[in-house]
Amino acid sequence: PLSQAQNWNDIVTRNSIASAVASREANYQPIPVGEILSFGSTSIELVNTEPPVLLMRIIDQNWLLLGDIKPGVQKQLAKTITFPELQVLWWSGKSLRPEFLDALQPKIAIASSNVVDAYTAKLMRNAKMILYWTGRDGAIQWTPDGGFKTTVEDIEIDIDVP
Repeated sequence: PLSQAQNWNDIVTRNSIASAVASREANYQPIPVGEILSFGSTSIELVNTEPPVLLMRIIDQNWLLLGDIKPGVQKQLAKTITFPELQVLWWSGKSLRPEFLDALQPKIAIASSNVVDAYTAKLMRNAKMILYWTGRDGAIQWTPDGGFKTTVEDIEIDIDVP
């Protein structure tokens, strides 16, 4: 159970976001956990709110976007949530627990970060996942026909991790 302070912080954050969106005359609607929103060939599902976990289905690919998830929560999510076959995991580059990665088993991982946790990178390499990160590869682009491309030329996908 969340403490009253955490609940209050959540309410303040939601109200701040709603106020910011309203001030720009934009539409804002919270998404309930488990609800799927579809937009043509793309759908979005909020899997978890705290920490934020979002599942996007783009054509025939499943992308999982993770907020910052503490190790204990990763362990809990690995046991309690069944994820579909993932093509892409997008996260902060911070440490991911081995059992969490085993539960996810993405083919490709993208870190929005200048650095990637060395142990997590090693786990990904050992599992033969392709790893991109913005600090090394620049912007990362995906198209259905062309796959993934980076803006930095001549990169090495293999990572030298102790």
